[in-house]
Amino acid sequence: MKKFLSIAVAVLMIAAICVPCFAADITIDKTTPDGKGTAQVKTDISAVTDNGTFVVTIPAEMPIPWNTANTDSSKDFTYSVESQLKTGKLIQVDVAQNNANMTSASGATLAYTITGDITAVKTTTPVVATGTFVKTVTVNVAGAAWANAAIDEYSDTLTFTAQIVDA
Repeated sequence: MKKFLSIAVAVLMIAAICVPCFAADITIDKTTPDGKGTAQVKTDISAVTDNGTFVVTIPAEMPIPWNTANTDSSKDFTYSVESQLKTGKLIQVDVAQNNANMTSASGATLAYTITGDITAVKTTTPVVATGTFVKTVTVNVAGAAWANAAIDEYSDTLTFTAQIVDA
């Protein structure tokens, strides 16, 4: 009896989760006015499980030419975004410097700042074509910093953070 009951319950559970898929058909025959019928064409996004895709392209290196003493220096670099997202979504990019100083292998430091398109920079639409959203980051080394630094190779890391956000 238990076997029979468990088999019956299993069959009922399977039947309960089976949902028949019936597409409504439109029939056009001699009685149809003007011999016309209409069908709706629509996209099916049920297989899309996330908010879409994006690519942020950043420079691998940002070389700053060595400057002469007491001369302010700034160097602009660009990054770009392309995306194809769901409606109501945008890409936001933030840029942060690791330290307030670039450091040489010997431990010497060179102060710098970054300005430009660095905080909460958002695309304006969910779809951004290649080359249409290009932003600028400026690296600034003040004249006093140049004047007080030994000539050496200094470096630091800029971190670019990109995320999908609500429009």
